[in-house]
Amino acid sequence: MLNLAICDNEPAIIEKLERYLDKISDISFDYEVFFSAEELYSYKKKQELNFDVYILDIEMGEMSGLELAKKLRKESPHSLIIFLTGFSKYVYDVFEVVTFDFILKPISFENFSKVLHKACDFLCIAKINFVFSYRKNSYSIPCHSIVYIEKLGRKALIHTNTGDIYQCNKNLDEIWSQLDKRMFASIRVACIVNLSEIVQVVRDELLLKNGNTLHVGRAYRQEIKLHHLQFLKEQL
Repeated sequence: MLNLAICDNEPAIIEKLERYLDKISDISFDYEVFFSAEELYSYKKKQELNFDVYILDIEMGEMSGLELAKKLRKESPHSLIIFLTGFSKYVYDVFEVVTFDFILKPISFENFSKVLHKACDFLCIAKINFVFSYRKNSYSIPCHSIVYIEKLGRKALIHTNTGDIYQCNKNLDEIWSQLDKRMFASIRVACIVNLSEIVQVVRDELLLKNGNTLHVGRAYRQEIKLHHLQFLKEQL
């Protein structure tokens, strides 16, 4: 079940999106519509809730969709933000910072449906937890919070985007068999990396969002680069 918030100050756009939603039968969802960024933000704060997906017009009234998105990113880091815009100039400036995808105006059903299905798939992956144990203690952490996992003898160290490091009784082969291959890539038998955490593949190293680098070696450089490019392509 997806919970959607749709915000656009043009009633005609809202009506069109509602017609499109009526035509989508293979996704279960609830939605609320808003005609200003202020209205949506006030509703969110009053109800103390986070929507799974925010669909925002990028240019609206006193508070723009971009300003709202920046607030939402801080308060709802796991929600997906989709922009409606007729201006492609915004895409490269804000894509990595505050949003999940763009739907360019004029909006077609095909583009709208494609992005909504992609959001649904992405959220299904993001909600998966990795369950493991260490010294009789059990842990369950969201897969999307894992940055990379490195070999530690016969066991493993799990590094997360919150700076936490966990030891795990499982070895890398066991861990690799339990992870979603759309989200992770294996580097030899020494490391597993979250593809969404890779900024760039440079020579024989991976540059990560947290500032760290991972050595991959020439034999695996091209393979990881292809995995990363495929992951990015699926997000576009």
